[in-house]
Amino acid sequence: MTKIFLSHSSVDKEFARMLFSSFKGMNIDSFLDEVHIKVGDSIPEKIYEALDDSTHLIYIISRASISSKWVKEELSAAKMKDKSSKGFKILPLLIEKVDLPTNIAHVKYADFTMWRDPNLYRRSFLQVLRALDIEPILIKDSDLKWFARNSSTLRKCIYWITINTYELRGGVYADYMHKGAHYLTAKYAVREQGLEQDLKTIIDIIPETISVESRLFALRRASVEVIEYITSTLDICDANSVNSLVHKLVVLHDMLESLRSEYELILLAGVDIEEPALFEYSYTTKYALSDGKWAQAFQTLDLNSTAASIDSEKRNEKRGR
Repeated sequence: MTKIFLSHSSVDKEFARMLFSSFKGMNIDSFLDEVHIKVGDSIPEKIYEALDDSTHLIYIISRASISSKWVKEELSAAKMKDKSSKGFKILPLLIEKVDLPTNIAHVKYADFTMWRDPNLYRRSFLQVLRALDIEPILIKDSDLKWFARNSSTLRKCIYWITINTYELRGGVYADYMHKGAHYLTAKYAVREQGLEQDLKTIIDIIPETISVESRLFALRRASVEVIEYITSTLDICDANSVNSLVHKLVVLHDMLESLRSEYELILLAGVDIEEPALFEYSYTTKYALSDGKWAQAFQTLDLNSTAASIDSEKRNEKRGR
């Protein structure tokens, strides 16, 4: 079973989170320090346990990571494992235009230097999946039909999850000044602003019978995990548990945004269906796109009204969502 260790500098946390979310959306296990190392854990112990348990180390290369003591330690341990363990691999990912470290210069890297461009990110991520010998999850026609029906609801959920995540993060920071601020913010976000309801909505609109091979399955499972975490920690929450909730919501948000942008791009015929490097399609999906009927139907859903609807709601009482 593939298990990935993400070696990165804290400066590159945004990219590391995106990559972690992409793997989670593909039902691939990966280790990210802020998700898997809890308060009170021994950091070196957890890192070496994860390295020992991994089948691949992804080395995120940037100016910051090249000079990072932690990354150097992780890479050194990975190179020792590479020599002694069959099947273990180090996969370099270049996210800045820098000279490669000499100890990795002979290894072919995946170019993520334009990772903020969604299309180029997907191209590079597809290369990583192939390096891992993992077949990309096909975007099936049934998934596209589901998205066409539920895109407006999903957009609203994404918007409010984003707002609540920022407010929860603000509550954690405010707690340093006013003890208990995190607790009030968490209660407000979950109950008054409807975070819990948004998560339940995502779970409800994805059928329980969805195929395990579908990306929607991973999305539903991630939403269930966040709900279960809220249920188990809300009444006794402390600043650390709220901070953990923020991390879980960031991962879920990235999964939602990735799925939304890809599916919208396909349905609006914004991709060249003769160029499969961006996405892996099923044959039926290619046919549906070339027919053009789905794209036309999707455009008639008045998706542009979503932003106006959200602005209107912002002007209303948040309690009345």
